[in-house]
Amino acid sequence: MDQSSLSLNPNSKIENELYRLMIRSRQMIRNGLQPDLDWNEEKIIDSGKLLKEIEMIQRTMKMINKTINVKLFNESRDCCEELKKFTKLLIEHRKQLKQIDHDQMLKSLDEWSEQNDNFGRIRKYFFNV
Repeated sequence: MDQSSLSLNPNSKIENELYRLMIRSRQMIRNGLQPDLDWNEEKIIDSGKLLKEIEMIQRTMKMINKTINVKLFNESRDCCEELKKFTKLLIEHRKQLKQIDHDQMLKSLDEWSEQNDNFGRIRKYFFNV
């Protein structure tokens, strides 16, 4: 869903905060993935925090029996689902990035072993790789 679908008129502080969190979540999802492991780790943490904040607001609204705009509640529920999917995607992407780094390291070790016999022997002795 895009930002235009969030064109609601929140009328309370809690609804305003929920609305703001949903916009931040959607912007993060829209920005997609990056080939940077540190960026990826950061976004996993950020998406988890956003999800917790949105869910906390939803629980708070239930606990104090305050009615919330139905459309806003449905949008927030959908946003939580999108954040969960995005977090899973980030985790999978992180695994792929780590595998690529590992493969590149092994390739470099292989190249150095071919260029230097002593390095190759030491590598086999210490690392069994």
